[in-house]
Amino acid sequence: MTYIAILVTPESAGLDIARDLAEHVGSAIESGDGRFIVEGKGGRALGGWIAISKSQDTRYDFSAKDIKVIQTLISNPQFYLVEISSEAGGISDDFIMAIDDSIGAMIYNNHDNLFRKLTEVKGIIKKGIDWRFYRDRS
Repeated sequence: MTYIAILVTPESAGLDIARDLAEHVGSAIESGDGRFIVEGKGGRALGGWIAISKSQDTRYDFSAKDIKVIQTLISNPQFYLVEISSEAGGISDDFIMAIDDSIGAMIYNNHDNLFRKLTEVKGIIKKGIDWRFYRDRS
């Protein structure tokens, strides 16, 4: 099974997906279409995988009202589709933890409207909660 998340960053962040993933998570393989794939320790079968690609089309997962909110929080938002294999628990945490807090990114986990600043998602991870399935109860 594959889980989907959406990463939103300001355009000014200049996020270098391949570099960031390779430096902090594992070797990033570019699949030729701008999509980067990283395998967890032990390969795909044991450690899972993450694929990430810049995709402005993912903005359509949000309502017009949500986009307005995003635009007030993030200047010139850039959207990234993040695919996470079901075996990738640890590597998905590593991916989140590797992103620099100072860029002001946000992540949406596609479960019950968790759309939070990256720093908040990191706090969820530090509490030992799987952010991929976290449901906001507030």
